[in-house]
Amino acid sequence: MEKKILVVDDAVNIRRSFCRMLELAGYRTAEASNGEEAIEAVGVGGVGLVLMDIVMPGMSGIEATRRIKSQHVDKPVILMSGYLGRQDISELPEGVRTVLRKPIEAEELMAVLEKELPPVLGEIKVERQ
Repeated sequence: MEKKILVVDDAVNIRRSFCRMLELAGYRTAEASNGEEAIEAVGVGGVGLVLMDIVMPGMSGIEATRRIKSQHVDKPVILMSGYLGRQDISELPEGVRTVLRKPIEAEELMAVLEKELPPVLGEIKVERQ
């Protein structure tokens, strides 16, 4: 099964913008609009990395990450938010190494992906012809 970067954000325009940015860089993507959908998508398989917003209605990105990490300890998760506060940082689930502040420039995101993805990079990146 091919591996994808799962982009999780409740704002459809932001979610699709990130997917487009990643696809232009050669990555395969999938989308989820909330924490519950993210947990389900990771459980089904085919997700190599999760890029998740922290502030979403219903289940927060932090809670969704905790649940994902409880079942998939080694699954890389990058959290992002336009509303980062000290409480958000103090509540980070174990194993989360990167939190990005929105808006995120393409170069910043690509640099973080190169750092977070090495073990699965070859399975996610599309070879250019």
